[in-house]
Amino acid sequence: MLVRFNIALSYEIINFLKKHSDFFELSEKVRAEKLETAQIAKPIKNYLATATEAEFMADLKGLISFSTGNNNQDLSANGLAYGIAIFWVNNFAGKLDSLAVDFYMLSQKEQEAHAEKLLKSESLLGETLKEIVVTLTAQELMSQISEFARKVKETPYILVQSPREVDHDLKQAIREQLREEYGELAFPVFQINRNLIGGMRIFTDGKVVDNSWLSRINYISSLT
Repeated sequence: MLVRFNIALSYEIINFLKKHSDFFELSEKVRAEKLETAQIAKPIKNYLATATEAEFMADLKGLISFSTGNNNQDLSANGLAYGIAIFWVNNFAGKLDSLAVDFYMLSQKEQEAHAEKLLKSESLLGETLKEIVVTLTAQELMSQISEFARKVKETPYILVQSPREVDHDLKQAIREQLREEYGELAFPVFQINRNLIGGMRIFTDGKVVDNSWLSRINYISSLT
C-alpha cells in the first residue's frame, strides 16, 4: 500500500519540476524557496534542495523500480528513498500515534472524517495518505513503514509490547529513545499483549532488550 505513496510522490515531484525546468541549475537557497509552496513533505524537500540532477534521476529510477515490484532494488544509497523513510519514521509517526484508540472500530465514513482532520491536504499525496490510513490497520501500517525503513538503512526490527494501548506522548518518548539507541530510521511496531501483567517488553530482531532498557521504559510508563 505504501507503494502508492511512492508513485504519488514521484508524480508530484515531476509535475513540480515541469513548472521549474531550471530547478537543478539554481542555488540551494533559491531551490529551498521555490519548494516552500510544493505539496511535498519537508524531508523530501530537503533532499531536493541539495541533490544534483544526476543524483535525483538515479534515485527516482531506483524508487520507481522498487515501487513497481523489484524488491531486490537496493535503496541503501538512495537519497530520495531516505527522505521518504525519514518522513514516515519522524513526521508521519506522530500523526499515526495521535489516532484515537477506537479509530479502527469506527465506521469507514467516520474514519474518513477523522483522516480528513488529521491530514489536511487536498493534494494527490494528501489523498493517498488518507486512503492508506483508512485502508490499513495500525499494525499493517506500522509493519510496512518498518519494512521500508529497514530497506533504506539496516536497523533491527523493533517490537514494543504492552498490556494496553500506549498513549501518544508515551509512544513519542519511546520512539525518540529508540532512535537515539538504534539510529534515526529505527521504527518500533507497537503491539498489545494482554498476557503481560504490567510494564512493557521491547524486542529487537526477536530478542528482549537488556534490563536497563526495560527499566527506563517502565519508568516512563509509570509516569503516564
